[in-house]
Amino acid sequence: MPFREISKNEQSLTGIGVDITEVCNRKCPTCFAVHSPRQMSFDVFKRIVDEAAELQFTEFYILGGEPTLHPSLFEFLDYVKGKFNPVILVSNMDKLSDTEFCRNLQ
Repeated sequence: MPFREISKNEQSLTGIGVDITEVCNRKCPTCFAVHSPRQMSFDVFKRIVDEAAELQFTEFYILGGEPTLHPSLFEFLDYVKGKFNPVILVSNMDKLSDTEFCRNLQ
């Protein structure tokens, strides 16, 4: 991807991904996710974000299970915004049919 050449930092670090949940609403046959009820706490997320920013990662990936099912997703997004460019939410996008959810993503 061409943008990666300009987004990597001096140590050639580009992106870091964090699984914020193991909860998922699907049972895809090719998925490697664990599908447990475990959810990352905001304090742990905040510590990971701060350390990744200190290491000068440029891209931040929010992963899961299905990250849109995490009850604190919007709090996580608010915290990570502005610290990385881009912030990428890796999702199955089932929640895109939820108008209120989409409004809150802005």
